[in-house]
Amino acid sequence: WGERNKRVHEKISRSGKEIVGFIRRYISKLNGIEEKVSKVTKGVRKWKQPPGQFVKVNFDAAFDENAKQSTVGIVARDNEGNALLSLTEIHHQVAPAYAAEAIACRTATQ
Repeated sequence: WGERNKRVHEKISRSGKEIVGFIRRYISKLNGIEEKVSKVTKGVRKWKQPPGQFVKVNFDAAFDENAKQSTVGIVARDNEGNALLSLTEIHHQVAPAYAAEAIACRTATQ
C-alpha cells in the first residue's frame, strides 16, 4: 500500500528491480527475526515439580501504569503437577509498579 500511495499521491514510482530488492530485504529481515525468536524460546525453563509432599506456589503480577491497575495470578500445585488452587485478581489504584509485585507476593502468602 505504501508503494501505491507514493505512486498515486506523490507521483513517485520505483522500477521493478527496486521493488524486488525491497521485498528481498524485507523477507531477509523477517527471517532474521524468526531466527532470533527461536533462539530465545530455547532458553525457556519448564515448571519443575516440588519434592515429596511439598506444594509449589507460583505467582506473578502485571501492571498498567496508565490505568493504575495491577493483576495478580497465582497457581499452587502438588508434586504431581495437579493444580490445588488458582487465583486471578485485579487491583485498582496501584502505583508504582513494584507495588503490584508486593501485592502479588502478599496475596500468594495469604
